Amino acid sequence: MDKRSFIATLCVCGTVTVSAVLFSHAGAPQAIPQNETPIEVQGGPICPCPGDANCDGVVNFADITAVLANWQRVCCPPGMACDDGNPCTIGDTCVTGQGCIGFPINCDDFDPCTEDFCCQGVCIHIPIPDCCVINAQCDDMDPCTIDTCNPVTNTCVHTPIPNCGSCLSHADCNDGQFCTIDTCVAGMCQHTPLNCDDMNPCTQDACDEAADICTHTLLPGCGPCTTNAQCNDNNPCTTDFCDGMSQMCVHLPIPGCGPCQTASQCDDGMPCTTDICVMGICQHTPAPNGTPCNDGNLCTIGDVCVNGLCTPGMPINCDDGNPCTNDFCDGMSGMCFHQPIPGCCSTSAQCDDGNPCTVDECIGGVCQHLAINCDDGNPCTNDFCSNGICIHTTAPNGTPCNDANACTQTDTCQQGVCIGGNPVNCPVGFVCNPATGGCQIPNP
Repeated sequence: MDKRSFIATLCVCGTVTVSAVLFSHAGAPQAIPQNETPIEVQGGPICPCPGDANCDGVVNFADITAVLANWQRVCCPPGMACDDGNPCTIGDTCVTGQGCIGFPINCDDFDPCTEDFCCQGVCIHIPIPDCCVINAQCDDMDPCTIDTCNPVTNTCVHTPIPNCGSCLSHADCNDGQFCTIDTCVAGMCQHTPLNCDDMNPCTQDACDEAADICTHTLLPGCGPCTTNAQCNDNNPCTTDFCDGMSQMCVHLPIPGCGPCQTASQCDDGMPCTTDICVMGICQHTPAPNGTPCNDGNLCTIGDVCVNGLCTPGMPINCDDGNPCTNDFCDGMSGMCFHQPIPGCCSTSAQCDDGNPCTVDECIGGVCQHLAINCDDGNPCTNDFCSNGICIHTTAPNGTPCNDANACTQTDTCQQGVCIGGNPVNCPVGFVCNPATGGCQIPNP
């Protein structure tokens, strides 16, 4: 033993007992051949039993050697992450007195009719012969047996039907079962399962032989709905909600839900859940309330988690202080936009219409454009504005007008002046009142 230091190990794997010896030569731990004589050293490591480590169908020395070839797998500091060399385990950790220990990958596919196991890191699901879950899997194509699945043993049962065989009438084929329709066809009895389908996709339809009735069991979370609570299908790997348009339940698969090996496989895409892999199963726990998150709307700031959901924070303030713009934020870009309001104003300067013959004013936030008043009070002039200047042209002679004297009956324009004509003729001793045009005795 001048150049070798031996540590004896003994593995008992099922009915196979294998001795192996580790030796250190030039600092490289190795597994020595099976025919080496083991030397017992007190305090040596306990050899882990790897089972069929190389998946060749037998447990033998080759499996032990495959594990012992790596010194770290046998002797490593407790609590340190390691690799036990078994691709069918996860979370490998050094355990005192046991070496590198990992947790077996959970390959259960929840199908009672498959044998589930892991080999070389891959889950294998081998169908179990003659195993069943529902009656339809048990049809032996024999019209003279009633084929059922035993829910306890998950095995098919084929019960002979009395009076099954040659027949002359339907009555000859009565098997005494409520759940079959018995007919005689071409001299042979046929027993067709009673169709209990109620055409409702949200019921599980079956025939109850003991009660002689068809049963229609509502499927959880299926069918018309008004609230999300009505849509729970009891499947932890679906997000269940009620679609407001169709008022039907929707069950969306949750990404990362199901068997896993690492936490990265458990990401459900929800910013307010902590996603971890525990013993091969994804777990999604709500993040603590107040945890920062992103609700996907760039127009909110300070989004936080509340009860596992990302709650929008304060909206971005896009107010530009201008009452004549509609201010809004684009949720995709997070940018503010200011859309002008047609005809809106805050000052009269904003209302200039470019017409010098209008007075432009902002009244009540709305632009108003009032024509300049060029009326000079003379009925014998034509008054209008041109380029912001009032123009007064003389009306043609003879143009009817009103001289404001009721005692003249025919007033016409003459050289731009309204001249009264055809005066009222009052009796002697009376005068005409200019205001009324009536005759009256003069005031003393």
